[in-house]
Amino acid sequence: EGPAAECYQWGRDAPGHDLAVHTALSAVHCRHFCQAHERCAIWAFLVDVPELGDLRGRCFLKHEVALQTRMSSHPFVVSGERLCRHFADGALLAPASALPSLLDVPWRTAVHGWSSGRGSAQQLLPAAGTVGWHLEAAQAFSLVGFVAVLGAIPHELIQRLRSAAVVVADRMLELDPARLGNRGPRRYSFGGASQHMHIMHVTPWADLLDVSSVHQLLETILPQGYLAAGGGGDFVL
Repeated sequence: EGPAAECYQWGRDAPGHDLAVHTALSAVHCRHFCQAHERCAIWAFLVDVPELGDLRGRCFLKHEVALQTRMSSHPFVVSGERLCRHFADGALLAPASALPSLLDVPWRTAVHGWSSGRGSAQQLLPAAGTVGWHLEAAQAFSLVGFVAVLGAIPHELIQRLRSAAVVVADRMLELDPARLGNRGPRRYSFGGASQHMHIMHVTPWADLLDVSSVHQLLETILPQGYLAAGGGGDFVL
């Protein structure tokens, strides 16, 4: 019982309509398998008890049709839907559309000398491309919590960073054929996959620390000084 009871329904199963079967360590593990499968709508996990024989620890990922076949079953099964409202790990279209939109809040700017001919100028801060771009960007950061800066990173560095990211990401995916992720299903942290818990030992990532426009903005946001302790990033499939 409790607020998360709907997420893990003990003694409830949804017979048939299996998309895949895995061996899982727990109901949470099984739920993550479901979220990592593009078509899984509901999952069922058979706990690791002797009574279940060869079926113990098995995780069944099911098609959305199985949502209509849910029923009471034996006490060694737990099931749940792909997304659970209690954990807020997904939003339906209607409630998501009702959330405040960042489209109405300017949070993009551009470095001095940037031209709108090189990309979209929609919703840019007024000082974008001017000498004082970083002052306005620092104000936006304080208001919104982040700011995007067009033209901040040299194209050559972007290309090297993209190539390095692909190499690292491919290696991570080789180790995770089920696409469970290391920050949730199908979501991956570059830094979290490294023994150092960051990836600044890969040259293009370290070179980001030498970008002058980044320094200019950070010095404006943090006039008392700052220290770069690491770096990484995420990707989602």
